[in-house]
Amino acid sequence: MDENYLFSREALRQAMFSSLYRICDELKESRSTSDIMLQIAQYMELNYTKPFIQSEYAKLFYINKDYMSRKFTSTFHVNMLTYLNQIRIRHARELLSDFSLKIQDIAYAVGFKDEKYFAKQFKKLTNTTPGDYRAALRKEKRQGY
Repeated sequence: MDENYLFSREALRQAMFSSLYRICDELKESRSTSDIMLQIAQYMELNYTKPFIQSEYAKLFYINKDYMSRKFTSTFHVNMLTYLNQIRIRHARELLSDFSLKIQDIAYAVGFKDEKYFAKQFKKLTNTTPGDYRAALRKEKRQGY
């Protein structure tokens, strides 16, 4: 209604736009940064075997690449690649218990494209090499643990 309490299309239009803008602002706020970071982490968990291209993640989640990187690091206290490598190494440890699989094949299966880089990351995160880890598993199995 206008100032004379009469129906006004213009007043209705302005009220509707005002309401729509308010709703849009509330929706933007509800999509909090931590929720997005958790979604990214979950996506990484589900797609750890795929190549990691940070700009593709940014496009997928409609977020600036640099901002995403900073917020991910502040949320999880490690950068995105380290987080992804932790996931990959966790899965590799499970696969190493299958003694019929070659270590090189395990590296490729969990998303590493280079066996040497896999071994380096494995050692960095577990303080042992994949071969030594597997040898310890064999020893445990023989001893009946």
